[in-house]
Amino acid sequence: GTRAVPGRVTAIGLLSSSTSGTAAYPVTVSVAGAPLSMASGSDASVSVVVATVTDALTVPSSAVAGTGSSATVRVLAGGVVTATRVTVGAVGAVRTQVVKGLRSGQVVVLADLSQPLPTSDTADVGRGGFGGRGGFGGGPAVNGAQGPAGRG
Repeated sequence: GTRAVPGRVTAIGLLSSSTSGTAAYPVTVSVAGAPLSMASGSDASVSVVVATVTDALTVPSSAVAGTGSSATVRVLAGGVVTATRVTVGAVGAVRTQVVKGLRSGQVVVLADLSQPLPTSDTADVGRGGFGGRGGFGGGPAVNGAQGPAGRG
């Protein structure tokens, strides 16, 4: 049978190979105390965890516009939506950690993923991220900031 064993990435190749236009890099994963059934060179399915946080305040990743020092979320309070600057930590496909700028229980506006991305013809000049025509029009979906959580 199969079972999970912890490992550590010990090497990442510098040169990529390309399949179907996607770059792939060879990775070496070392497993301390590997079971006898896991011989050197064996095939394995691998999940690489790039960040783990505990007791984190998170929001849905679609609620975050921008990156780095210009990341914002739109907060709904008293029927008014306000763009709020946040500092993000671990970013996942589904949830994003917010380390500064929000508190648990605030309601944030999610991106309307059914809308097309803005183009130079549809984007409002001077508006970034959410808002404007097309793209991330502050749809009706809202979700509260959550904390604490596990993986980011």
